[in-house]
Amino acid sequence: MEFLGAFLMGFLGSLHCLGMCGPIAFALPLDRSSQRKKVFGGLLYSFGKMLSYFSLGLIFGLMGKVLVMMKIQQYLSIFIGIVLILSVTPIFKTLLITNYGWFSNLVQPLKLQISNQFKNNSPGSLLTIGFFNGLLPCGLVYIALAVAIALGDPLKSALFMAIFGMGTSPMLMAVIFSKKFIKKNTYSAFKKAIPLMIVFMGLLLVLRGLNLGLPYLSPKVYHQTESVECH
Repeated sequence: MEFLGAFLMGFLGSLHCLGMCGPIAFALPLDRSSQRKKVFGGLLYSFGKMLSYFSLGLIFGLMGKVLVMMKIQQYLSIFIGIVLILSVTPIFKTLLITNYGWFSNLVQPLKLQISNQFKNNSPGSLLTIGFFNGLLPCGLVYIALAVAIALGDPLKSALFMAIFGMGTSPMLMAVIFSKKFIKKNTYSAFKKAIPLMIVFMGLLLVLRGLNLGLPYLSPKVYHQTESVECH
């Protein structure tokens, strides 16, 4: 269920991300001598982003694992679920996308690295651009990482983020081949669906945290307790 949600979140949110990632996709140093090479370059770029998201998911999953060991994962899952639901409201949405100057300065070296990779069209450059682009600040990625940490399993969290990245790939690949691919009505419909997807993931996390014993939705979690025998 979480993996399906990850793909849908990435796919629906890819339109939201076009504002930042779209110009990069347009300007990728692809080998345009044939459609095959163009597709290969686009796939390399997408794989770089997926690798970046996988790495982030692994890191946040390890953090979540620590919380599992502290036996507070259920409460964290409920808390993050509520935050996700509230994040679609105007006030929280404004806070989420605010671009603080100090944070912009922190990511400036990353942007410089991406810019340097545009100087050649080697496969390694396309992979690197995709990887670094996945590290750029993005509200939707923050939401996905919140879910990843709530999962509390490094591998599961890493796969969740990789599938999230896979969900963003079809739209960005379409943009590479046609800058006029997205019609205004389609764009509007997808943007309206994004909050619904975020609320869905939030509700799913709340259900998981409630420990209701519902298969797939809210599986029962049993904490093992150590018993000490005295002889």
